[in-house]
Amino acid sequence: MLKEERQEIILESLNKADIIRVADLTQKLEATEMTIRRDLQSLEERGLLIRIHGGARSKESAKFEELSLNEKRGINTENKMEVAKIAASLVNDHDIIYVGPGTTAEFLADYIKASNVKVVTNCLSVFERFRGDDRFDLILVGGRLRAKTNTFVGSFANDMLAKIRVKIAFIGANGVAGNDVMTSNEEEGHCQKIIMNNAIERYLLCDSSKIEKEDFYTLYNLEEITALLTDSKIDPDLKLKYSKYCKIMNAVQEENL
Repeated sequence: MLKEERQEIILESLNKADIIRVADLTQKLEATEMTIRRDLQSLEERGLLIRIHGGARSKESAKFEELSLNEKRGINTENKMEVAKIAASLVNDHDIIYVGPGTTAEFLADYIKASNVKVVTNCLSVFERFRGDDRFDLILVGGRLRAKTNTFVGSFANDMLAKIRVKIAFIGANGVAGNDVMTSNEEEGHCQKIIMNNAIERYLLCDSSKIEKEDFYTLYNLEEITALLTDSKIDPDLKLKYSKYCKIMNAVQEENL
């Protein structure tokens, strides 16, 4: 295979996954590690990627810019709705659930069919989506308001969440890379870690665009998650790769979700 062909395939792989690894590329391209590393160096010198230990990342994935809720709501909406439907199917009558901040989590209110569900949240936007439906006993955990995500954080929120036990915790993430579940803010991440530790079942709501993306703060390990809920557009290779950390659930699986 010519150098130009290899590098074109490398860039195509990077566009799909945001992070690529030398070990994976050697198998895919049937080339030596030295050859792949030279290709990555050449592409970096051309400003097309950023080399990291063991591989490379796209320039876009290296931008840890946190978007506002309104900006996020306009991105991958159909995929987020698909994830929310899967999550909603896991909720039964009389369950106690935690719903964390995030635009995917907001859609849960539209799809839960169960009744007499106690819903705990520290996010005002989630609270407003569930508000007014008498099927839900709604609890809003207060604290210091973080305006970027409309979420209460800090010691008051942490103290309250530490006292709460739930059957299911649903959280979102800005990125999943390797075994790391990542978010933009450490205080918000710490809140979610507390309630995840107090949950019987832990589900990560993550549309496929966030797989293989990194962010500032690691809030949890994938191997401690009950399942990663994602959409049917997830790359089959990524689904296989991340299944070693936890169960992957999406709409194209068995009908026993």
